[in-house]
Amino acid sequence: MANPPMRNVMKFHFFNLTNPDEVLYYGAKPELVESSAYACIESEQKKYIEFNKEGSQLFYQNYKKYIYDSGESDEGTSFDDIVVFPNPTATGAVAAMADPEVNMSRTTKLATSIALLLLGEYPIITKKVREVLFDGYNDALLDIAHSPLLNVLSILLNEGKSIIPVAVPDMKKFGYFMGYNNSYDENFFIKTGKDDIDDLGGIVSWAGVHKLPSSWWSTDYSREIRGSDSASFCKTKLKETDELPFFQSFICRSFTKTFSGKGVIQGIPAMEFSVPYEDFDTTSEKNAGFRYKNVEKVDYYPDWPGCPRNFCNSKCQSETCRFCCGRNIVNGTHLLPPGMFPLVCYPGHLKPAPFSVIYSAPHFLYSPEQVRKSVSGISPCEQKHRPMVYQHEQFTGSVIQVDYRIQINMPVMKSSLAVQTTSLPNVDLLEKSVIAMLKRFNSDNSSEAAEMRSQHIANLTHMFWKQNENFANRSNILL
Repeated sequence: MANPPMRNVMKFHFFNLTNPDEVLYYGAKPELVESSAYACIESEQKKYIEFNKEGSQLFYQNYKKYIYDSGESDEGTSFDDIVVFPNPTATGAVAAMADPEVNMSRTTKLATSIALLLLGEYPIITKKVREVLFDGYNDALLDIAHSPLLNVLSILLNEGKSIIPVAVPDMKKFGYFMGYNNSYDENFFIKTGKDDIDDLGGIVSWAGVHKLPSSWWSTDYSREIRGSDSASFCKTKLKETDELPFFQSFICRSFTKTFSGKGVIQGIPAMEFSVPYEDFDTTSEKNAGFRYKNVEKVDYYPDWPGCPRNFCNSKCQSETCRFCCGRNIVNGTHLLPPGMFPLVCYPGHLKPAPFSVIYSAPHFLYSPEQVRKSVSGISPCEQKHRPMVYQHEQFTGSVIQVDYRIQINMPVMKSSLAVQTTSLPNVDLLEKSVIAMLKRFNSDNSSEAAEMRSQHIANLTHMFWKQNENFANRSNILL
């Protein structure tokens, strides 16, 4: 169905920085407290649906809308609550100053540092929840960058090119989901399953491309758009040995689910497939294309991988040896530990990322101890924090429940390039997490509802959009 009658609840959790002064002035370990949940109702609608002449492919745009819901939020919370977190524009500007591709002179770096100080761009800021998420907030650097005066000066002094030496996000206000509300995730062309039912939902192209840009991901494997949109569809007659690829447009990368267990969802036998640790391990050669470029060349985790003395020898060729002996240095910069990969796009769009962000499993579940100990206040739990877990009906492959969780982190570094960052610690500072729980069937246990669910399963292989009918989704996001 283009507009399925479902209720999606997306919950956001923030990690509040409770010792900002100690972090800013003394380089102390960040002390974090995870907030209660702030809930938004998410509605989706697939518009402009059109089949090709052969009926083998289908075009659509997936529109999304978010509305804050105090009833679904945790008790005592308000969308006007205050959060303390790293300043994305300030940290991004400092990282750009350290980027050799930007190639700033010492004079330009000094001028930029002074300008950031005069504009009040400090590494740690305080804003309302609604501003950080969807409403956005005014930022001095963005205000200047998009002002008519700067446009005039750029025309007069720099042949129309911006006189600001660092890349500035193409947004007049800053918010992590600014512009994402009431928008769509680019254009999708997918397979209808006419030629092969097991190809149902497979993406043919996204945003007009068959592979993601090489400026985002560096290898052919990492650039592939595999499987269906957000794992909405997969093959039928599932087996425990199956591997189920899918593309997540919000993150702009593909994943692969593997079998992880069996269960029963509202009376329906289910096979559980989840994204394993291996998909988050960017230290492996297979996932080398998903690595954070780290152009600033900062060793965020100097005690990783933490190998014992005399570990290396001339005959050791394994990946573990290479990272130990090379002090986690690959291609001239420091590699981030497993469990993390960068944001490369504006979520859901074929546009470069407007700010530096690192994705991970909540509470760094898939990262080593050195990462978890870099901040205080996190406590990973396998049951609560596995990032992407799908429950499938075995015969049709239909998704009947999803637990989707992701964490968003901001790389913060100590740098002499700006006065404000000279005492900061080098750390990926947790900012927010998203835990999404999508229940694909209504919780109504009446005989009428049970009959509807049975009919739903029976018709899945025959009616393309039937898969979305009678779905009730709940989502949580940790920030």
